[in-house]
Amino acid sequence: MIFGASVRNRHIVARLDQGEDFIETLKKFFQRERAKSCVFSGFGYFSKCSLQSLNIEKHALETIFTTDSPLTVSALSGNISTMGSEVVVNCACTASYRMFGQNHVIAGIIQDARVYSLELHLVMFDDLLVVRAFDPITGLVPINKIRSSFEENTSMTDVAFISNNPNLDSYLGMSSDSSLRGISIAPELMDSSLPPPPKEIIRKRTRTTQNSYQGAPVPQANAVPPPSPSTAQQPSPPNQDPPQEKRRVRTKSITRQAFAVIDELAIGDWLEHPTIGLCRVESLPHDETITIKTQKGTQNVIALKYFVLIRLNDIEGIKRFRLTPK
Repeated sequence: MIFGASVRNRHIVARLDQGEDFIETLKKFFQRERAKSCVFSGFGYFSKCSLQSLNIEKHALETIFTTDSPLTVSALSGNISTMGSEVVVNCACTASYRMFGQNHVIAGIIQDARVYSLELHLVMFDDLLVVRAFDPITGLVPINKIRSSFEENTSMTDVAFISNNPNLDSYLGMSSDSSLRGISIAPELMDSSLPPPPKEIIRKRTRTTQNSYQGAPVPQANAVPPPSPSTAQQPSPPNQDPPQEKRRVRTKSITRQAFAVIDELAIGDWLEHPTIGLCRVESLPHDETITIKTQKGTQNVIALKYFVLIRLNDIEGIKRFRLTPK
């Protein structure tokens, strides 16, 4: 496998008019654009066309279809390269035509075609030279060398072809023919013709404000100074309880306050549950549980050890309490 890459290319949209020769028009346009190679695709109509196909037994292309009737080209694709000092247009298409009241489809390599109306999308490569050479094994003219401006192909087939063809570099450089100067490139100018690579930008993340200069942080007026080493790690006095002990004492005080409020509960009082909503007290505390009745009429038993009971404002003379999870 041989390959090459391009970084400098141009996309062109073109229209071929009625009566133009398809192959010759592309060759002249390619030379005028002074590109190194090209790929294209399109669709439209041919007024006449000749298609070829490969005969594997004879190792040659044979004409399989010729018509002077209009053809509808539904798919067309190909490329333009060089072979010595000659421009080569290699293109295949799929077309349809109507004969004896029936539609037929044909596909092949375009040998000759006359345009009725055709639209093309061409990509011209300014830094990718594609060279073809005759292959006696297959009888075709495949791509034999691809030379890019920033990478060289190292295929063994390419090296063997160059060693057997000492005159190959004569058309890889500047051509003597002024009409073909656009399809060649001097090897010593390949690297210099490309733009310099972009510089890598490294950004450092720093904490700055809008008025900072070159990343230097601006001192804040109300900034709290960091603790000094003498006061940063001071052991707690032995007489003070750890934070966990304080939290336990507070929980016990809340529990005592809750049970002090439980004594005020009576049947019929309002009770706000965190998930059920507003309920009525149906039974007095028994084994730290009470029975409540929701607004839908269902009864639930609640364990008071998981809640804190808080007294709220009365509703029309009826006491109201709230259950808060511990």
